Amino acid sequence: MKILKRLIYLLALLPMMMLNSCAEDDVNEIFVSGQWALINYYNNIDWGGKLNNQGTPQYTKPQDLEELLAYTITFDTDGTLTGTLSNGTFTGKWKADAEGRTFSISSMKTPDNLKGKDKEFISFLNGVKYYRGDSKTLQLAPEGATTCIQFAHP
Repeated sequence: MKILKRLIYLLALLPMMMLNSCAEDDVNEIFVSGQWALINYYNNIDWGGKLNNQGTPQYTKPQDLEELLAYTITFDTDGTLTGTLSNGTFTGKWKADAEGRTFSISSMKTPDNLKGKDKEFISFLNGVKYYRGDSKTLQLAPEGATTCIQFAHP
């Protein structure tokens, strides 16, 4: 009899567990969770795969990887963002849609004459269309989602 009661209890919980697994992302929990530092750019990613299946890292030299950590971005609840580059700061507006996991940045204000990795970073951010992540890891990808940039909290 105890086994039957447990089975009925588990069957009753099953629909609730299934609903939770289909829940949309909590956009604020992901984005508005503090400062994000750039980890790397990735090529040949499987966007439909697991979050930490990044593909091939673009930068592998320790000096480059250390330099990337200086690139940060912070998303605010009011839809604004601020960030740091190697030679300045930038601001803009962000918008994310949890249902389609789409993402965009607009009204970007950056220093004049961007060069090198600063220019690469801002250019990538301007082309972002999708996101995936949680409160620990964030990936942003452009149309096609075969490349991405990955962030983590410093």
